[in-house]
Parts: sequence; structure tokens; C-alpha cells
Amino acid sequence: MLTTMNKYLILYCATPETLEHWRKQSQEQAQKGMEAWMQWQEARKEDLAEAGCPVGKNTRITLQEVKPVSNEVCGYSILLAESPEAAAKILEGNPHVKEPGAYLEVMNLVNMS
Repeated sequence: MLTTMNKYLILYCATPETLEHWRKQSQEQAQKGMEAWMQWQEARKEDLAEAGCPVGKNTRITLQEVKPVSNEVCGYSILLAESPEAAAKILEGNPHVKEPGAYLEVMNLVNMS
């Protein structure tokens, strides 16, 4: 039986307090966190359609204006999984969610063709 894999957008989010905590980390602490992230990513490379990257500040564009705004998104990945439950299973142990105030948002990317 052929399994259909769906793509899921994973948004890595953190509260302003968590972001501030990360900014204050020593270089050694930051390196340790990055190593944990890279190990998780390597172990899940078959599940990642795109490893993604951190994202910068956002700008909201409407018919009326273009203005800087803020949200809690700090990065993204694109994951391959059969279902939202399978995606959650793949994301178990992700180092991002081990931090207080950090969380993941998971959204199915809908194929429009």
C-alpha cells in the first residue's frame, strides 16, 4: 500500500520573555542549544522536506499600510507526515519545545492542484 505524505508547516514560536532569555545566554549555552537542534534535525532528515531557518521581524502589508508588527514566530520547517498525529510523533523530542515559553504551531500545507 502506497502511503500519501502530507506537508506540514512547522512554526517555531516563543514568548517575548523566552526570546529575551535566549538573547542573554552565554555563547556556550547558545552553542549547546544549537548542537541539540542540529542532532534532532539530522535524526529527522528523512522527515524534513525543508529544514527551514530562523525568521526575522515581520511586516504587515494591507491595502491601507505597510507597518512593522510582532508575533511569536521565530523559525519554520516543512515536515512530511501522514497525518497531524504522525507529525506530532515526529516532533517529539524537538529541542525547541523543551524551553519554557516555546511552542510549535503545525499546519497542513494544502495542495491546490
